[in-house]
Amino acid sequence: MAFLQLPSIPEARANAEKWNSHWEQLLEKQLPAFAPEAIVAQRYNEILFNGHQDRQSMAYANHFETTCTLRLFMAKEFFVACATDHLVTRWTSASLSERRKHVLLALVSVCTIAKDLHDSRMSCPELTLDHLSQDPKVLLNLITALVPDGFDFFSNVPLGTIFYIPNPAWDELGRQEHTFNELQKLVYRDQRTLRTKLIYLVIQHTYLSFIGRGPPPTTVLKEREKPKEEYGKILSDAAMKADPSTRKQRSRIENIDHKNRLKDRRVVCAGCRRAQMNGEANFMQCSSCKSKMSRDVPYCSKECQKAHWKAHKVICGKPLNVDVVHESLAASPQPTPTSPYPYKHVTIGPPVAPFKRSLELNVHIVNLAAADSLTGRADFIVELDGQGGTFVFTFPRTPAAAYTTCVNARELAMTTGDRAATAALCHFVLWVFGAKKKMTIPQLEWPLWRMSVEFGYPDLGTAVQELSKKQENDLHRRAPLFFDFSEEDWTAVLKDLGFKL
Repeated sequence: MAFLQLPSIPEARANAEKWNSHWEQLLEKQLPAFAPEAIVAQRYNEILFNGHQDRQSMAYANHFETTCTLRLFMAKEFFVACATDHLVTRWTSASLSERRKHVLLALVSVCTIAKDLHDSRMSCPELTLDHLSQDPKVLLNLITALVPDGFDFFSNVPLGTIFYIPNPAWDELGRQEHTFNELQKLVYRDQRTLRTKLIYLVIQHTYLSFIGRGPPPTTVLKEREKPKEEYGKILSDAAMKADPSTRKQRSRIENIDHKNRLKDRRVVCAGCRRAQMNGEANFMQCSSCKSKMSRDVPYCSKECQKAHWKAHKVICGKPLNVDVVHESLAASPQPTPTSPYPYKHVTIGPPVAPFKRSLELNVHIVNLAAADSLTGRADFIVELDGQGGTFVFTFPRTPAAAYTTCVNARELAMTTGDRAATAALCHFVLWVFGAKKKMTIPQLEWPLWRMSVEFGYPDLGTAVQELSKKQENDLHRRAPLFFDFSEEDWTAVLKDLGFKL
C-alpha cells in the first residue's frame, strides 16, 4: 500500500487554510484508503495486532453515549438560536465569504479537539468548505437529519438514538453488517459513530461561531490505563527511510502537540459524567473490572457507583461486545428531554403521516412557542423580510367561534399540510397585516414566499390570490376563512382585531 501522509493537528493550528486545502485535495481524489471498508479494515487490524478489543469497546460506549447527549443538547440549542438569533434566516441571507469563514473556523475548532476526531475527517466527504457554504440549505439539511422530527423531537424520540448522516458508501457497508464478526461489527459501529459525532460538532461550531458565540467547552476522556504506544503511526517505515529529516521533525512537532492536548484531558466519572478537576483526589475504580479485565471504570464517589450499578453490572468484570455495550447504555439513567420553550396557550400536535414538516415550519413553531411563553399572546408568526423582522399575529377572541376557527385551521395546516386550511389561514393573516399597513397582498411578496416554503406549498401565492378575489366579491367582504360567519359575527371579528368601522 502506498504511503499516505494525512494532515496533522499542528498544521491546523499553524495554517488553517493550508491544512484544509490538504484535506480537501485528499478527499477529492476519493482514495481507496478513504473508503469505509478500508478505514474499518485498518482499525480492525490495529486492534488485532495490539490486542485492545476491550479498550475499543469502552471507547465505543463513550463515543456512542456522548454523541447521543450531543444530539439532544444541539437540538435544544439550535431551536433556541432560531428563536433568539434568527439563525435560519440570517444564515440563508449571509454572503458566501461569511459562511465560508465560519465553516473553516468550525472545522479547525473541532478537528483540534482530539486525534480520533481529526482523522475521522477521512470518512466525511461532506465536510468541505464548498459543500457546506455555497448552498446555505446544505447545513440546514444536515440539521434536519440531526433532528428529523423538529420540535416534536422533545416528546417522541428515544434518547439512546443517533441519527446517522446518510452516506451511500457507509450505508452500503452497514447493510453487510450481518456478515461481520463481533470485532468487525464493533469497529464499524465505532467508526460510523465517530464520523457522525464529527459532523454534529462541525454543524454546532459553525452556527455558534456564526451567531457570535464561542465553541462549547469539551471534555476529552483521559485513559488512566492506556498502554504506551508510538505516537503518529500514519507515517510508514518506507516514508521514514525516504525522508528521515521530515519524519523526525514532524514526529517531534506532533508529539509536543499530543502531550499538550493530554494536559487538557480529564478522568470522567462513569456514573454522573463529572470530570475530575485539577488537584482533586483521584477517582476510585471498579475493583472487579480492574482485577479481572485491567479495565479502568472511574467513579467520583461510592454513592455514584451505587447509583450506576444497574447499568454497570451488565459489563462488570466481563468481556465486552456491541450488544453488551448497548445493553449497558440502555440501563443507564438518561436525562428527560424538555422543550426549550414550554407552551402557555398554544398547542400544536405532531405531524400526521405522510406530511413532514419543513425545517422552516419547525422554526416557525419554535418561534411561536418562544413568543407564547414570553407574552401568552402569540398565535401565528409572519416573517416580513430576510433580516429577522416578524409580525406576531394574535387570533381574534370574539366571538369565541372565531378563535376556534383559526386554531382549527392552524392545526390542520401545521400537522397535515391541508392545502385548503393553509391557504385560508395564510390569506387571513396577510389580509389583516396588509390592511393595517395599507398594503395589498401582492405587495407582501416576501412573507407570502416564506409561507409557501414553510408549508411546502409552491402554489400558495396563486391560492391566496384566488381567495382575495373571493373576498372582494363577498357581500360583507369576509375573509374566506369566515365565510360561514354572519355579518354580525364578522363585524365582531373586525372589532376584535382593532379595525375602525
